[in-house]
Formats: sequence, C-alpha cells, structure tokens
Amino acid sequence: MVSFANLNIVDISSISQLSLKNLPFNKVPVANAPAGSAFWTNYMPVKTIIACKTAAGKYYLLEIAADNPLKVNIYHWNFVI
Repeated sequence: MVSFANLNIVDISSISQLSLKNLPFNKVPVANAPAGSAFWTNYMPVKTIIACKTAAGKYYLLEIAADNPLKVNIYHWNFVI
C-alpha cells in the first residue's frame, strides 16, 4: 500500500530524504481534475510534487510534467529512512 502527501508546487531540489519523514502521508490518492472541468479544482497542475511512501518505508517523488494527458517524472531513493 502506498500513502501520499501533496507538496504542491515546490522546487524538487529543495526536498531532502529526511524532510519526507515528517510529512503527513495519507492513504487517499491525490486527485486530478478532468480536462476542461469548470467545477473541480485541478489538484495537480504542472510542476506539482507528490511524495509517496511505500509500506516498506521507501519514498518516491512524482513531479507532474504535463496534465493532459497526465505525465509524471519519478524520483526515488534506494534506501529506507
């Protein structure tokens, strides 16, 4: 199971492995608004960073590269904090 924390738009180079340890992760997936939606706020505009934590304690960062269609860049560390 993976839990998530939406960091909003931040410089990915400013995020350290240790800073992820104190984030409020939750099991609710982060939602993205459907294309052209006038009623649903777009929670993942381009450059949004989503932190993910696995059940094993590994951390991944998803950087939104494009929102329609959704494309992401994935960053990970190969150790458990």
